[in-house]
Amino acid sequence: MNEAGAVAVRPAQTEESVPAGSGLPNRVAALDGLRGLAVAAVVAYHLRLAGFEAGFLGVDLFFVISGFIITARLLDEHGRTGRIDLPGFYRRRLWRLMPAVLVLVLLAFPITAVFAPDALPRLASDAPAALVYLSNVWQLWSVQSYFETMGRDPVLRHLWSLSVEQHYYLLWPALMVVLLRWRGLGLVALVAVLLAAASTAEMARLYTAGPLAANFTYLATHTHAMGLLAGSALGVLAHRRGWLVGATAGHEGRGVRAFSALAGLLALAGLGTMVHAWHSATPALYLGGFLLASLLAAVAIASAVAHEGAWSRLLGCAPLRWLGTRSYSIYLWHWPIGVWVFDGPGQAEPGVAGALVVVGLTALAAEISYRWIELDARRLVQGWRERLTPALGGAGLWAGSAAAVGAAALLVPAAASLPAPGFAADAVAAAEPASLRTPAPREADAAEPPAAATAPPVVLSVSATTVPALSGSGRDITIIGDSVMLGARHYLARALPGVRVDAAVGRQFSEAPQRIGELREHDALGRTVVLHLGTNGYIVERHLRSALRLLQDRQRVVLIDVHAARRWTEQNNEIVARVAGEFPNVVRVDWATLGRDNPQFFVSDGIHLNSAGMSALAGALAEAAGVPLFEPSAMARAGQGIRLKATRATERLRATPTEAVEDRPAVVTVPAVDADVESHQGL
Repeated sequence: MNEAGAVAVRPAQTEESVPAGSGLPNRVAALDGLRGLAVAAVVAYHLRLAGFEAGFLGVDLFFVISGFIITARLLDEHGRTGRIDLPGFYRRRLWRLMPAVLVLVLLAFPITAVFAPDALPRLASDAPAALVYLSNVWQLWSVQSYFETMGRDPVLRHLWSLSVEQHYYLLWPALMVVLLRWRGLGLVALVAVLLAAASTAEMARLYTAGPLAANFTYLATHTHAMGLLAGSALGVLAHRRGWLVGATAGHEGRGVRAFSALAGLLALAGLGTMVHAWHSATPALYLGGFLLASLLAAVAIASAVAHEGAWSRLLGCAPLRWLGTRSYSIYLWHWPIGVWVFDGPGQAEPGVAGALVVVGLTALAAEISYRWIELDARRLVQGWRERLTPALGGAGLWAGSAAAVGAAALLVPAAASLPAPGFAADAVAAAEPASLRTPAPREADAAEPPAAATAPPVVLSVSATTVPALSGSGRDITIIGDSVMLGARHYLARALPGVRVDAAVGRQFSEAPQRIGELREHDALGRTVVLHLGTNGYIVERHLRSALRLLQDRQRVVLIDVHAARRWTEQNNEIVARVAGEFPNVVRVDWATLGRDNPQFFVSDGIHLNSAGMSALAGALAEAAGVPLFEPSAMARAGQGIRLKATRATERLRATPTEAVEDRPAVVTVPAVDADVESHQGL
C-alpha cells in the first residue's frame, strides 16, 4: 500500500504536518467536517444561541478527534520504522500549534488596550500561563470559572482546552512507547480505555464530593481527559483495521456502509440532543455524561473514516471542510473578539447585530490566521527546521521545555499580584453606593488580624459569637445570597436592623443546602430565611428542593427570583416558581418582573443595584417577610413609589437571563452597629 494510493482514498491537503514517508493521508475530509461541526457548536454556545446550552461539548468532540489522529499517526510511524521519534513528535506539535497562539497573545494586548482596557490586568496575568500551555492550571489556581464571570470576560479564558491537549501530547506518546515495547497494540488500547474510565470516575467522585467541584473537574486535565483517551483507543482500532489507509475500500458491502452511516448519524443526533437538552449544571454531565459524549463522538468518527460512501462525502462537503480546516484559528479568535465586541460570551447576549459582527470578524481573523500564520509558519519551518533541530537535538528540546515550565513557575504566581479592576470583589464594591460602604479600619483596628474561617473551603459568614443579635425588624431574618446581596448589604442593614446577610461572590444554588446546615449549626439561621441565588448559573431542581426541605421548620422562607441577562435565568425562574408552590411556608418575590419594568434600579451591568434598586429590594423583602421597614428619608426618596407585592409561589414568570460572577468570595465585615453582616473568604 503506497502513499499515493493512500492519499487517493482520502482527499488530502498539504497543510497538516506529518512525518516524512507517512502512509497516512495529510487530511481526512470527513474529519474536517466533524471539526467544523465541533467549532460551530462552541461558537454558537458562546454567542448564546438558543438550543446550544451545552455547545461546549464541541470541545469534547475536538478532544476525541485529536486523540484519534495522534494515536493513529504514532502507530503508523511505529509500524513503518519500528520506533516513535518523541523529540520529532514534540517539535511537530510545537511548530504546528504555537505560532497562531503566539500571534494571538501578542496582538491581544494592543487590541484589548483600545477596545477593552479594563481587561488588560487580567490579560497580563493570564498570558504567561497561556504561552506555556498551563492556562487550565492557572485558571484553577487563580479561582477562575469557565462558566461564570462578573465584569468583562478574560481574553484568554478559552485557552484552557489547548493546555489539556498539550498535556496529553506530552504524556500519552511517551506512555505509548513504553506500552508498545512491553506488550504491543492490545495493551495500548486497554490502557487508553482504563484511563478514560478512571478520568470519568475521578470527575464523578470530585463532583459528588462538593458543590463547587464542577468547574474544577471541567478544567483539570486528569478529570477531563476521557475524550482524548477514547480517541486514542479508537486510533488503535483504526490502525489495526487500516481505516486511514484505505484497507477496507472496495471490500465492504452496501449493507455495511449503510449501517456505518446510520450509526454515525445516530451518534451525531445523540450529541446534538445533549447539546440541546443539557447545560453546564446538569449533574449527569459530571457523572458520566462527558464520557458518553466522547463515545458518541468516537462512533461518529469511526463511521466517517471506516467506509467510503455518501455519509463520509456529506461530512466532507465544502462548507464543513472550510470550517474544519480553519477550526483551530476560529477557536482561537472567536472568544477574544466576543470580549472586545460585547464584553464577552460570559456576559449579556450580544443580540443579532452583535452576533453577526462577532461571526464576521471571526471569519476574517481566522482566514488571515490560517493562510498567513498556520500555513506560512509550517512552510517556513519545513524549510529550516531540518537545519536547526539536529543542532538542538533531543536534549535541547527537553532543556527548552524545562526552561518554559520554570519560567511559568516564576511568572504565573508573580502575575497574580497584578491589580485587576474587572475582578469580582472590585466589581461588587463599584456597584455599591459610596455612602454605604464599610469605612476603612482605624490603625488600632487594623492591628488586629481578622478571625479565621473555621471550616474552609466553605464560606463561614456568621455565628452566634461573632455576630450578636440586635434589636430591630431584621433580627430574625437571615439572607443567603450572592454578589447582588453582597452589594446591597449595608443598605439592608439600615433598612432591616439586625438582619444577617450571608453573601459571597460567585455563590451557586448548589451550595445552599450545605450553607443552611452550617448556619443552623452556628445558631445563625433566623425564623425567616431569604434565598436569592441562581444569578451565577443554572439551578438544579434537586438542590432547590433540598434547601426548601431543610427550611420547612422556619416560619417563612422568601425566595427571590433573578433579574439578569443570562442564558439560564428564564429556566431558573420557572423552576423557582414551580417548586416553591409546593411548600406552604414559601413566599416568592417576583424580582424579575420588577427589574424588567424598572431598569433604573441597576448599575451598568444590569444586575447589581443602585440606591433606588436597593430601596426597592428592601421594601420587597420587608413585605414578603411581614416586618416593618426602617427607611431614613434618603432611602424613602430613593425608593418613593416603588413597592413590590410578594406573591405566593404558584405564579409562573418570564424573565431575562442572569449574571455570572467569579473569583474568590469577597471578604467583608460590617461593624456591629450597622447589622449582623459578615462574609469571609472561601474557595
